[in-house]
Amino acid sequence: MKRWLSTSAAALMLFAALALTVAGQEITIRGRLARTVESGGWLIITEKGEQTGKYLLLNPQLFQKESWFRVGVEVEAAGEVKNDVMTIYQEGTAFEARTMRSIGKAANSRRHRRRRAR
Repeated sequence: MKRWLSTSAAALMLFAALALTVAGQEITIRGRLARTVESGGWLIITEKGEQTGKYLLLNPQLFQKESWFRVGVEVEAAGEVKNDVMTIYQEGTAFEARTMRSIGKAANSRRHRRRRAR
């Protein structure tokens, strides 16, 4: 029993150390913009590299006035993972973007669809 407790304590300390290592460090992610299932939320969905997954934007209002900010656009964002934040959204790792820019075209833009239809 004592050995089990010490093993569990060591595992818990390792997990906490890994969580603290990711939180507070600025990272750069590349992915496409998507809406959350719940109304009003935005995600960056990444499919390559160490940061593969869904990142919930905590501050999309900073970028929503940009002409490129829409579903399907490829973006690059620099910011911090926020593990100590609770949201109403049921998906994604909380991410506060410091900068964000478009790096590609929208997968579902009107111009793209018209060209494919011809």
